[in-house]
Formats: sequence, structure tokens, C-alpha cells
Amino acid sequence: MKYIKIVVPLFALLFVGLIYWPDQPSYIPKKLWGVWQTDHESYAGRYLDISEAIFTIGQGQENIQVFFIHQVKMDLEGPRERYTLYYRGHEKTQEPLQAFTLYYHKTKEGDRLQLKNQGSIFWYRKTDLEPAAPGPEAAAP
Repeated sequence: MKYIKIVVPLFALLFVGLIYWPDQPSYIPKKLWGVWQTDHESYAGRYLDISEAIFTIGQGQENIQVFFIHQVKMDLEGPRERYTLYYRGHEKTQEPLQAFTLYYHKTKEGDRLQLKNQGSIFWYRKTDLEPAAPGPEAAAP
């Protein structure tokens, strides 16, 4: 009988804890997730693909660099948020962490990224660059 008096409240507590347990925090905030491209001609065919704990730098169809995030720091810098991603290459598990710094800010045109070493180059979420689909009137002969 004592066993039931102890076990039932423990199961109830465990059940309530599982229901209200906060989601596991991600390394990279969701607002940075997605595929980012720029219309700057020097970076044609390149993109950044950012997800929960991985970011990828694509340099055309065949050259892709994959990095695993170990820590993220965010600081405010004027109207922008500065994120420093501490990462390591997928094949370099024993090497020290590297840092990749980018700035995020919202504009009326949409979200923008700016890499620390690219002063005037802005990266847009891929959907922001794609032209709108033609309407039904464009399909008529």
C-alpha cells in the first residue's frame, strides 16, 4: 500500500513534467534558419544553408562545406543582432572551434544577413529573391 502511495504521485509528477517540459533549445535561433543567397555577382551560385545545429556553405552544385555548431552567442549592435557561431567541420572533430560572425536584421523588404567581412553585401532568404509566379493571364496565348 505504501508503494502505491509513493508511485502514483511520482508518475503524476513525471507526466505533468513531460507535458510542460520546454522544448530543447536549439543552437541557432529559428529566425536564421533557411537558405540564404545574395544577388551580388561575386557570390553568384553561392548560398548559406542554416538549420538548427548545422550550417552549410554552398559554392555551386559540387562544392559544399558542412559545419556543426557547438555554441552561439548573440549581441545587439545598433538595429542589428550580431551572431557568432562557434563551429567545427564535420571531419575535424579534434580541432579547436572556429568562429563565423554574421549580422541579422529585419527590413521592410524582409530578413537580411550580412557577414562580418562583407560590409555592403546582403544575403536574402531564398524565397525573397525568387520572382513571383506568373498569374493565369500570363499562361493565355
